[in-house]
Order: sequence, then C-alpha cells, then structure tokens
Amino acid sequence: MLFNPKNELDKKRARAYFERLINGSNVFEITSKKKQRTIKQNAYLHVCITIFAKEYGESIKDAKTMLKRDCPHHEFTRYKAIHPITKKEETRLTSTEEYDTEQAGKFIDWVREYAAIGGIYIPTSQEYLSNKWEIELEIEKQKKYL
Repeated sequence: MLFNPKNELDKKRARAYFERLINGSNVFEITSKKKQRTIKQNAYLHVCITIFAKEYGESIKDAKTMLKRDCPHHEFTRYKAIHPITKKEETRLTSTEEYDTEQAGKFIDWVREYAAIGGIYIPTSQEYLSNKWEIELEIEKQKKYL
C-alpha cells in the first residue's frame, strides 16, 4: 500500500495498517518510495554527459562510465553484486536509469563541477532550455565523432 506522509488521513491509515501488521502473524516488509528522476532531468543529464564526452574526446558510453567511476557519491553510483561464475562479491556501476530525482540532481551537479575543474563549461539547465536547439544541433554535429 502507498501512503502520502504529507496527508494526515494517509498517516492515520498507515499507522492503523502498521498496527495490524505488527500484531499479525505474517512476515512483512516496509519500503520507502523515492521519486524517479523526471524525463526532463534525464534529458539534461545526458546533455551534460554528451558535452563532457565531446570536450574530453571520449565516446558518450565511455564518458558516462568514467564519470560514474570518478563520482564521490558511491552510495548511488555503485552497488555490490555477486559474480555469477566466481561467486565473489564485486562492485558494479549503477545504471543512471535507477537514480531518483535527488541522486540524478547530485550527479548532474557533480558532473558540471568536475567538468569545470577540467576547463569544460556545461550550461545550467536554464541555459540549456534557453538555447536548447543550438546546443542540441551542436551535439548532433559532434555525435558522429564520439
């Protein structure tokens, strides 16, 4: 069941439901639902990565991998997994598709700061929206070289 903690009626329903669960005999799980990143946020994230790739001289895929590896926010750029053959625990990179709005925002901010350190300017989301067509046209021209 989903409950909105900002709605008082939902809070009361959630408490009543929780009481039934803890007084029952069934095993239960409580999870928190985070907001998935928006389509606009996802588009802007990929623009940032593409601009970085173009300026850095890497493919988009390689630039995205490099950025996720270098990002200090390990809690969402990597996860632990068991290798299917060796059965050893290994660290893998999380797909950006799995980022929630907060994680995507942190990653975008970090990518812009990281690029700036290297002398690469990535426009803000507002600048991107204001000059979207020019920026996307330039990206499309450069994509054949990435």
